Amino acid sequence: MKWIGQHIVDFIARFRSDVYLENIADGTVDSDKFLGLDSNNKIVKEAVSKADINALDITEVGTIDSGMWQGTAIASAYLDADTVHLSVDQEITSKTQINKRKFSTVGASTGDCEGDIIYLGTDATSHVAGNIYTLNDSNQWVITDADVTATSIGLLAIAMGTSAIGDGMCVRGMANLNTTFADSPANGAILYLDGATPGAATGTAPTGNGDTVRVLGYKVGSGTRMWFNPDNTFVEVTA
Repeated sequence: MKWIGQHIVDFIARFRSDVYLENIADGTVDSDKFLGLDSNNKIVKEAVSKADINALDITEVGTIDSGMWQGTAIASAYLDADTVHLSVDQEITSKTQINKRKFSTVGASTGDCEGDIIYLGTDATSHVAGNIYTLNDSNQWVITDADVTATSIGLLAIAMGTSAIGDGMCVRGMANLNTTFADSPANGAILYLDGATPGAATGTAPTGNGDTVRVLGYKVGSGTRMWFNPDNTFVEVTA
């Protein structure tokens, strides 16, 4: 009788287009399992491994609203459309097109900079964040002084910390210096390399005999903030 009943069930299952499961109790789905049809259209249970899932080709475009990435929750900021968040150092070796670079007025900490940073050279004898230095022929950073030609006509950079290689040297960008600008320049005014205070900028061009007049950029924002973009040319004063 059981054998006959089984054949009746098989017969119905093969000729009905829909299969209904009635009075099924709620339960917990076995881990990594799913139901499907085999080659004979029989309902079977199959295990799915993580490797199987990783091998899938995802072709649909969509938005991830929540989830985990390598065991860490995905913050909503990382899911915003058209937004890239890079919180660690990155190296891009292929061509990269950036149509707009946004530089904001930097914070109040001396040595803050948004722009082009280089990481090289031996630290100055007194390497202070926010001071301006020049790189000499011994690959050492030396404090600038418009009264001394050797420290005013070469590559200039603002120290972002106490280490050139560790913290970086800002060669161009929005920056916050360590020393108040001499002569109280107005916002947007030209700033020059200072000859009175080493490593500083001033609102008035040096006038002493032998002084180097070199434009550093412009005062932007409050305090000692500026757009740092040293001119490649300079003038030596003869008085």
